Amino acid sequence: MGVTINRYTPEAWSKCLAHKDVINTKDSKIIIFGNFKGGALKFVNGREITTTGVWHTFNGQIKHWTEEVTQGTRYSIVRWYTKTEEAKAKFAAMLDEIFPDAKPLDPKRIQAVSYTHLTLP
Repeated sequence: MGVTINRYTPEAWSKCLAHKDVINTKDSKIIIFGNFKGGALKFVNGREITTTGVWHTFNGQIKHWTEEVTQGTRYSIVRWYTKTEEAKAKFAAMLDEIFPDAKPLDPKRIQAVSYTHLTLP
C-alpha cells in the first residue's frame, strides 16, 4: 500500500496531468479537502470527482487528471495498492517500452518502486 499527499495552488502545482497508475493492483481511494475553486478529478470515461470531505474509490488504471486549481488550496490524500514484485515487473516493462534501445531491466535488480504519477500519452 502507498499513500500520496497532494497540494495544488494556482501559484505552484496547480494541476495533475493525464496519466494512468500503471503499477496499481486494486482500486485507489481519494479524499479531497480545502477551500478552492477548480481542481476536479476527471476520468477519460466521463467520471468526475468534486465532492470534498468523503472518501471516493476509483480505478487508477483508467486515464485521469486533476483540472487546474484557479483559487485557494486543494489538498488530497490518495491511498493506492501494489504488490511489490508485480510493481517491479510492471515498472521494468514500462521502462523497456519507453526506452526500447536500452538493455532490458531485470525486475530482480530493482530494490524498490516509489511511484507517484507517470504521465502517459
